[in-house]
Amino acid sequence: MFQQRASERHAVVIAGKIMWPDLTEFLGCVIQDVSDGGARVAVQEAVDLPDRIYLWQEQTGTIIECDVRWRKPGMAGLKFADANAPAVRTLTRICTPASQRVLPLHPPRRSVMVPSPAAATRYLAEAC
Repeated sequence: MFQQRASERHAVVIAGKIMWPDLTEFLGCVIQDVSDGGARVAVQEAVDLPDRIYLWQEQTGTIIECDVRWRKPGMAGLKFADANAPAVRTLTRICTPASQRVLPLHPPRRSVMVPSPAAATRYLAEAC
């Protein structure tokens, strides 16, 4: 079966965490593929993800606001809320090593660099 996609997918294995919008729950995940518009994540636990989540990506410490587009047992498809956000470009850059994109020095509120999920929680609590 042939599926035409708007952008190329890049297979990866990157640790991350899914954070609920109200920051009451965190869930470990593995980012399995990334495109310019979204990502596919695998989770070990069977949970009902909300429609909007934050994806914390361990390798670069970025937070990306995402919409959950589809759910299957053990995995979910995410669409980046702002596909042009610096955090998305950072993630896609590490997934495509040949890319030479220049990132802005001051990311907007929707995408920030944080060292851990705890720091992400503090940042998001202060921003809301």
